[in-house]
Formats: sequence, C-alpha cells, structure tokens
Amino acid sequence: MRINDDKVYIKKVGNTLYVIPYHNPWQNLFESLEFFTSDFMDERNQPDKQNRESL
Repeated sequence: MRINDDKVYIKKVGNTLYVIPYHNPWQNLFESLEFFTSDFMDERNQPDKQNRESL
C-alpha cells in the first residue's frame, strides 16, 4: 500500500496503528459507502423519540 501524500496522521487504537492520509483523511470512508447494500440497517431497533425541553 502506498500513500500519495507528504504528511500522514497516525492514530493508535489499542495495539494497532492507523496511517491516514493528511490531505484527505475521509476519502476511504466515502469510498467504502458504495459497498453497503440497500437493506443496510432496515431492521434497526431505535427507541422512540424523547420529548425534551428546548435549550
């Protein structure tokens, strides 16, 4: 794997180091969205909306 950037972010999570391109850190996330199927989270169990006092 090659990163075509002159800087990177290095993020440690547990015993793993993630090397993330500096100038476009979200690119991999955006590119991965096309791999989700159309039924992703169709059966998501979400609690009812809570009524809250305005701030």
